[in-house]
Amino acid sequence: MVVGAGNVAVDVTRILARGTAELAPTDMPQPALGALADSGVRRVAMVARRGPSQGKFTTKELRELGTLPGVDAWSDPAELALDPLYDDPDAAAALPAVARRNLEVLRGWAEAGPGGAARRIALRFYLRPVEVLGGPDGRVTAMRFERTAPDGSGGVTGTGVYEDIEAQLVLRSVGYKGVPMAGLPFDPVRGTVPHAAGRVLRAGRASVGEYVAGWIKRGPTGVIGTNRPCAKETASSLLQDAGVLARRELPGDPLDALRAAGVHPVEWPGWLAIEAAEADLGRSLGRRSVKIPDWPGLLGAAGLAQSAAVMRGRILVLAVTVAACTALSGCTDEGGAGRTAPAPGPTVTGTVAPPGAAALAERYRKAGGDADVYGIEQVPGPDGAAPLIVVRTHNRDTDDALFKRQAMSVTAYLTLSEGVRLPDGYRMDVFGPDGGLLHRQDATS
Repeated sequence: MVVGAGNVAVDVTRILARGTAELAPTDMPQPALGALADSGVRRVAMVARRGPSQGKFTTKELRELGTLPGVDAWSDPAELALDPLYDDPDAAAALPAVARRNLEVLRGWAEAGPGGAARRIALRFYLRPVEVLGGPDGRVTAMRFERTAPDGSGGVTGTGVYEDIEAQLVLRSVGYKGVPMAGLPFDPVRGTVPHAAGRVLRAGRASVGEYVAGWIKRGPTGVIGTNRPCAKETASSLLQDAGVLARRELPGDPLDALRAAGVHPVEWPGWLAIEAAEADLGRSLGRRSVKIPDWPGLLGAAGLAQSAAVMRGRILVLAVTVAACTALSGCTDEGGAGRTAPAPGPTVTGTVAPPGAAALAERYRKAGGDADVYGIEQVPGPDGAAPLIVVRTHNRDTDDALFKRQAMSVTAYLTLSEGVRLPDGYRMDVFGPDGGLLHRQDATS
């Protein structure tokens, strides 16, 4: 379930409804692709508290939901009719063109009715979220909404009528607004920094050397493609000011000041190193360039820019590691069932991490890793086998998708930031807060 009625909500809905084959050619991180492949999503509800004429999505993005292969897009005609403008052509004529086109798209879906596709998207309106409902295991089971009604002035009011909609996942895609940043002018009404072609405005005058782009520049509008001309405009302004900026005398190198404050900026060579690492990762997975999804991996890739030879070797280790972590055929239990699972035998370790393991886990967390991990160590494998990575976590969740993301994060950090080489056949065991074995990844299979 997706709560929201803007382009972000549409994007989230589209990703959930699309098939893995359609997403594989993209640069989506492998753990996310694997999670979507395993999810079994068949119904996606996109829910708004106001009416269809007030949706913030653009027509192109809305219409695309109805063209996804193997997906039906539908909206309840009774809910659409609650909007006073839906069946009043004269009143609807005063709407912006985008809103009129959106109504026609929704009308077409409602008149066609739900089809027989394997997956369905339902756009729901006049429902205000009240409460997330859960089962005894703590997992989401439904979302409770209050039916709303137009209040005659562009808003809605509650009716006291409630509806529970079944859901196993709830995503929030509403409520973005910029916040002020110390030292910069700010428009509290629009939630943006005042600007002229991307140049920050101070007392109505352009401040050469200060620039903004994206939503803090224009507000939460547009789609992903809108960022390109927005950024181009700002970059063009900066280039026009380059002569003035180059003649300025600075008290010192700003990068030195950042480093002195404990901030380590990624410079252009590091950016290129990340791109190369993501290209290598994609090739190892039989895909195009694939995004590295976590800070330890990104910073590790950027930090290898000084030595191309070292970078290439470690990135290849990362690629092999990630392939092992994310391909279900390579993460099996000892019975070969094709999924991550603990093997029979001793499955309890101590609940206190040794000092070295605790220190390594602390470095991993500071680099942006999973905050629940409190111990990481590499120990010799049994009977002279490949090494064993032992991870201790405060999280007792046994979800496979969570483990795959965690395994990728840990191995990326070890290979890229700690210089650990993980040979073929290594194994990773993850132990929970009570010392019991939660997951076993056996890369020998």
